[in-house]
Amino acid sequence: VLRVKLARIEQWNEARRTHAARYIEALSDLPLKLPVSKPENYHIYHQFTLRFDKRDQLKARLQERGVGSAVFYPSPLHLQHAYKPLNYKQGDFPEAEKAANEVLSLPVYPELTAEEVETVAAAVRESVLELI
Repeated sequence: VLRVKLARIEQWNEARRTHAARYIEALSDLPLKLPVSKPENYHIYHQFTLRFDKRDQLKARLQERGVGSAVFYPSPLHLQHAYKPLNYKQGDFPEAEKAANEVLSLPVYPELTAEEVETVAAAVRESVLELI
């Protein structure tokens, strides 16, 4: 199965990059922290994760509009069970904690159509403008 899929990986990565470029173009004037890709780097956008200080409200507004989104990293590493023996506590890494409360991933899978990407971008734009 993986060998068959491997033959299409570059095509899928290019589709993700195209989707990401459209999101960045459509949302760059909003008070969001968007992914940054430098020319010397090669980003495949396995996830398209933005940051917004009203993340949970944005997620709810997107859901109301029929747009899926996900929080893949709801807790910073130092507060996860596996790191409990290290005795870290809330407040030890405030930037990581802030990021964990702000990150939200938008759909970026390769099979998205251009129209679907536009729909997601428009829903994000409308929702953010309502929340600021």
